[in-house]
Amino acid sequence: VVTVTPSHLGCIGTAQTFSITVNPTPNVVASPNQTHCNGTSTAPVNFTGSVPGTLFSWTNTNSSIGLAASGTGNIAPFMAIDTSTAPVTAVITVNTTANGCTGSSNSFTITIDPTPILTSSLNPPAICNNTLFSYVPTSATAGTTFAWSRDTVTGISNAAASGVDNPNETLTDTTPNPVVAIYVYTLTANGCVNTQSVFSIVNPTPMLSSSLTPPAICDSTLFTYPSTSATTGTTYTWSRAAIPGISNPATSGADTINEVLVNTTPNPITVTYVDTLLANGCSNIQNITVAVNPRPMLIPPLTHSPVCDSTPFMYVPASATTGTTFTWSRVAITGISNPAASGTDTISETLINTSVNPINVIYVDTLRANGCMNTE
Repeated sequence: VVTVTPSHLGCIGTAQTFSITVNPTPNVVASPNQTHCNGTSTAPVNFTGSVPGTLFSWTNTNSSIGLAASGTGNIAPFMAIDTSTAPVTAVITVNTTANGCTGSSNSFTITIDPTPILTSSLNPPAICNNTLFSYVPTSATAGTTFAWSRDTVTGISNAAASGVDNPNETLTDTTPNPVVAIYVYTLTANGCVNTQSVFSIVNPTPMLSSSLTPPAICDSTLFTYPSTSATTGTTYTWSRAAIPGISNPATSGADTINEVLVNTTPNPITVTYVDTLLANGCSNIQNITVAVNPRPMLIPPLTHSPVCDSTPFMYVPASATTGTTFTWSRVAITGISNPAASGTDTISETLINTSVNPINVIYVDTLRANGCMNTE
């Protein structure tokens, strides 16, 4: 209150009073700088000042963070946005007014950290069974760390596992089909976390489902072997080396094996085919073995020395092939009075020639060994 008293020439007049009101300068309590992760909801920012009834207005230098360029009053929660690979910062400036007075401004920052994302492929190249799965995770967000885990998978014999950075695992596919092993990666950068899955296809080792020891064959008969596998799309190439006792030269081919194998010995000989299987870029080599049994042969001579009429004829058959059995037969012959005859093993007959000339008598001997037959 101001009191004014006038005076003039020693005379004092009537005092007058009036008041002067000084309104305070409004201010705002400084807000702390804030950091949020992309895709999260921020907390509200409530402004306070020392002067009751202070009004607040604010501006934002970077509306890409999800906050409007300007506003009044408190800042309500908003969804933080950073679509880049690096932190994004906005400067928020708060202005105050109260009772017609403009106060000082205050600034603080809101930083939005990006979601760390794998820049390495989520679908790396497939691997073959029992080979190393090596995966180097990368991200464009600096300082990202990587942790991974893998659950057990039906068809993959490896137990569940976890670790950091590169798994470096040798994965075993126990099926005839491709199996997908899923690695769940947890990426952390600037306190922000993201989870992504990496899919590793493990292709099987193609295996022959057809027998590796097909039934034996006889000398000079066709050996047919159609290669089969439970792994779809398998291709086959085979080769056979030259083998002592088998007159066929070395050979090779694809898909079905078709060969007439000739055994030049009196003994069974095992022939080995090397079959190379290829499926989904994975290869495997398996051996197919087949026994080639000989045709049993009579040990020469096959012509007996002459016998005289009505004297015993004896022939003991023999073969170099172990286990050979013998059955013989003889038809009736003009000039020989003996009727047709047959038997096994040794031939023993007294032949009667009713003519005046020598007569050739032919015995047909059937030899059997290892399922193979020969007639001499």
